[in-house]
Amino acid sequence: MRKLTVVLLAVILMAAPLNAMAETQKAASFNQMYADVSARLLLKTAKPGENTLISPVSVFAAMSMAQNGAKGTTRTEMINAFSGVSAKKTTDGVSSLIRRVSGSKSMQFISPCSIWYRTGEIKLKSSYRTKVSNAFGAEINGSKFDRKTVDDINAWAAGKTNDKIRNIIRRLDDDTMLLLINATCFKAAWAEQYPNSVKRNFTNSGGRTKKAAMLEMAENNYFEIDGAKGFSKLYRGGDTAFVAILPPKGMTPQQFLKKTTGSAIRKAYLNREKAGVTVKTRIPKFRYSFSTSLVKPFISMGIRKAFTDDADFSGMSDMPLLISDIVHKTFIDLNENGTEAAAVTAVIFDKALAPRKMEEKKVYLNRPFIYQIVETKTGLPLFEGIINQL
Repeated sequence: MRKLTVVLLAVILMAAPLNAMAETQKAASFNQMYADVSARLLLKTAKPGENTLISPVSVFAAMSMAQNGAKGTTRTEMINAFSGVSAKKTTDGVSSLIRRVSGSKSMQFISPCSIWYRTGEIKLKSSYRTKVSNAFGAEINGSKFDRKTVDDINAWAAGKTNDKIRNIIRRLDDDTMLLLINATCFKAAWAEQYPNSVKRNFTNSGGRTKKAAMLEMAENNYFEIDGAKGFSKLYRGGDTAFVAILPPKGMTPQQFLKKTTGSAIRKAYLNREKAGVTVKTRIPKFRYSFSTSLVKPFISMGIRKAFTDDADFSGMSDMPLLISDIVHKTFIDLNENGTEAAAVTAVIFDKALAPRKMEEKKVYLNRPFIYQIVETKTGLPLFEGIINQL
């Protein structure tokens, strides 16, 4: 499945204020890494002038399953790409984040995992099955990898994302042996809903101005970072929030992301002003889908052997395997009532063959901006994206 074409939907969730002193050293190292890697992935997947959307929680879950089966240099490269945080800490951190957000009674959030392998060809090690089942509750499915399997995988993804993401794969190549999949679905109403929308100007990345439906309200969660202005707005229950960052005039979202880090954004959010500052806000209504392959972004972050015939995934199977694609599909719909977002990440493994290359403030989102959906406890993004045009 080296040439597999796929589409991924992702959205970013972030958390609310956190007392840094209360974080354990273990949690702090994971949280910092998660925030930084999320921002780097957003930057590396973004295309000039286009809207982008990824789901860090979905990507981390799928890649953690892969990391747990990697050995040797392959495992080392994956750990280094995740800022040196061990596979166990990454797995524990991601599974803990998913459990916390899933436990909220005020919104809908699920992030299940599944494993699909070709029966009669590959055998998964029992130790690997136990790891991923314990950490992510992963469903493990063996099948013939025929047309029915394609339909079953697509139906599984659609069912877990409220039918927002379909057709994750179009076919299964003869060399494809294994797929590690995460599906994430989020739906929440605003804590304080908007009565209606108002037509206001929005200037696209190319400089063209158009009328867009804007949601207007005064908030009190304001922050600044490196010349950018931002605010957050809570979803019902207070467990998650929408976070927006408006770069300084003359600077694109991508240029801003190059000069900052995810942990710096998280710190600014966690230290936001909650009293004494009123911020008038405007958020455009938007709805779109996004899809990409994450192979090139991860290669640029230092994961190389995993995509070659020198890959070592002997922790999951004795069959020589390599990652042929990492498919990421995302979707988001933000309106007066709240936000619905979905994502699917599929790590696709082929059988390794011959070597190959491989006060009063204002934040009006009326020009390109960055946004996140966060868990309020930690400030970690579940979904994040860039709006360059409407």
